[in-house]
Amino acid sequence: MARRKRRQRKTQPEPTIPWYKKVWFVISATAVVVSTVIINGPSLLENARKLPSEYSETSNQFKSWIYDDSGWTGNWSGHPEMYADIADMNLSDVDMKITLSSKGGFIDGTIATKEICKRVTIYNYVILTGEVDITGKSAVVIAWDIFQGQKVNFAKLRLNRDGEIMTVIPEEGMKDLFPQEARIAWDGPIEYDHSFCLEERKEIFKSLRNPHSPKE
Repeated sequence: MARRKRRQRKTQPEPTIPWYKKVWFVISATAVVVSTVIINGPSLLENARKLPSEYSETSNQFKSWIYDDSGWTGNWSGHPEMYADIADMNLSDVDMKITLSSKGGFIDGTIATKEICKRVTIYNYVILTGEVDITGKSAVVIAWDIFQGQKVNFAKLRLNRDGEIMTVIPEEGMKDLFPQEARIAWDGPIEYDHSFCLEERKEIFKSLRNPHSPKE
C-alpha cells in the first residue's frame, strides 16, 4: 500500500516574513507615500480621478499581502482528513469547525462546537467577525448571531495562526461554549457544514415528542 503524502496548499514553500519587517515596511511605505503626495499632490489627485479602479485594486492587493488573506481563508478543524502526518501536528481532540474568509485583514466566517449545538439548537454554527493584526499571524474575532431580531454576542476569541496550524483561545463572554484552548488545522477550501448539529437536534426533537420518556 502506497504511503500517503501530506497534501500541501502551495506548490512551493514561501519564506516567512518576520512581523517586525512587515511593520517596518509599512512605516517606510507610508513615509514614501506621504512625501510623494506632498511633492506631486495635484498630478496624483488628477490621476486618481482618472483611474480609481486601478488605485483601489493595488491598495486591496497590498492589504491582502500584509494581512495574509489567503493563509486565513478556508475551513479549520481538529480532525482534518487531508494529512498523512496528522499525529505529528499535535492537534487538539475537539469537535470544532471554523470557516473563515479574510479580505484586507477583515474576517468573516462561522464557528461550530458541540456546546453550541446543545445550547443554540436552531443553528449549526454562529457567526464570526473580526480583524487580523499587522503581523498577519493573529486575529481577534467576535462570535455572535441574531435571535428574535437582536444581535447577541457570545464571546471574544483570539486566533493565533502559524502556517496551517491555528490556536483558538476564548478570552471573554460565554467561554464555556468553546474549548479552553484548541489547536486545529487548515482543512481545505471554504465549505459550510449544514449537518454539524444533526445528532443533537434529533435528540432535542425526540425529547419534545416524548417529554415523559426516560432519558438513557
